[in-house]
Amino acid sequence: MSGIVNSAPIGVENLVYAVLTDEVTAVYDKPALISPAINVKINPKSNSDTLYADNRAVETATSLGEIDVEIETQDLPLEVQAELLGHKIDSATKVMCSDVQDSAPYVAVGFKIKKANGKYRYVWLLKGKFSEPEEEHSSQEDKTKFQTPKIKGTFVTRTDGKWKYTADEDSGFTGGATWFGSVYKLISIPAAPTNPVQDDTANTFGWTNVSGYDKASDYEYSTDGGATWSAATANPQSVGNSSYVIGKVQVRVKADTENNRPAGLVLSSTSAYTAG
Repeated sequence: MSGIVNSAPIGVENLVYAVLTDEVTAVYDKPALISPAINVKINPKSNSDTLYADNRAVETATSLGEIDVEIETQDLPLEVQAELLGHKIDSATKVMCSDVQDSAPYVAVGFKIKKANGKYRYVWLLKGKFSEPEEEHSSQEDKTKFQTPKIKGTFVTRTDGKWKYTADEDSGFTGGATWFGSVYKLISIPAAPTNPVQDDTANTFGWTNVSGYDKASDYEYSTDGGATWSAATANPQSVGNSSYVIGKVQVRVKADTENNRPAGLVLSSTSAYTAG
């Protein structure tokens, strides 16, 4: 396959987490740094079954089980432990209390992998819980021995079946600057409205709404073939007493920057408008 770039991973960085607050709509808290990363180990477990017939294997099926994750970092600050493990820190004394009733929340974990050619691969693991880390501390000797912590987690698929997102700059990915701003979510482009209704006498353009976008304020329209857009205020929408050739008047679901949703596909006029 032409165009494929091969470059070995040489490092890991920017290890972050985000608490999953609503699994149905895949909503997470804002990502926060865990600690500078030393090592990330991901071990998906698969279950395989084979069907035998005519004294031979004829079919096999594989399903994904749990995913074991282990991270090693420079440190595990108490504030991060409290978030990952469900503990509480006293606001006055700054002492963290670990209670038997504490329950670790489901979290996503993100990081990026540096490659030998200077490009990056980006990862989000979408749903998992961490368990209490093992601790071992040794006396300081003549030669400094760094005692870096490790913490293990068990990740599973979300209810939508997804468990991981991966992107690679060597494959053309250009969204690295915003990868850690929020847990990645597949971008769904709204469909185009349908059934254009052009009224050259009333100077209006109407349409049938896209499912889920039932208000006129969900839309925007253009009278210059999509060069500029204005917020729709009604359906049908007044487009002014001007001449427009076929295709110049357009309407679409407008973008929602807060939810990282792009503007929808376009419905264009199929007949011309005349002035006067």
